[in-house]
Amino acid sequence: MLSRRMETVKTLLRVRERLEDLRAMELAASLRARDDARAQRDRVAESLRDNLMERARAQRNRFQPAIMRHRAQYERYLAQLLDAADATLRQREQEVEERRAVLIEAARDRKVMEKLKEKVNQAYQAGLLRLERRELDDLTSARSHSGSFFQERFDRGVNHEIRVDRDRGGGFIRGIAGGGDGPDGTSQRGKPGPVERG
Repeated sequence: MLSRRMETVKTLLRVRERLEDLRAMELAASLRARDDARAQRDRVAESLRDNLMERARAQRNRFQPAIMRHRAQYERYLAQLLDAADATLRQREQEVEERRAVLIEAARDRKVMEKLKEKVNQAYQAGLLRLERRELDDLTSARSHSGSFFQERFDRGVNHEIRVDRDRGGGFIRGIAGGGDGPDGTSQRGKPGPVERG
């Protein structure tokens, strides 16, 4: 159960990391678009300044009125371009702020998932330690019970020993200490074993 939860959290963390990367790429694209809009606005503003300077120079040198009208129309056109470039730049800056907020939220989600992963990992490790302790306790209790079982039988005198009868090529079982070692609770001492009867 914990391993399944750990895998789920790892998967969710990978999704959050990829989502954060995607949001970072979107922010980078918005920053590039904003920089392009700013550069466009700066070019239009510079063209407008140059045109104003040329018109002022033309007025001092008394150019023809047709040229002056043409410069005034071009000025109005550049002013409109500048207004549009300013609006585009404001829009791009607003997009950058929105994308930055989305990226901050994605980073926050990723950090939350990292903390969750750490907690699940700690719970998983604690569960493994509990399982290991339980298994060790079971082994220890099984060993202590098996040791005490044989010790009790020895103390009651029911321990058996296997001897090999070299003359007959077989073995027989004989009780070595005290009564109660037979199947019916009676002493089997001195009675021949199944191998000796044949």
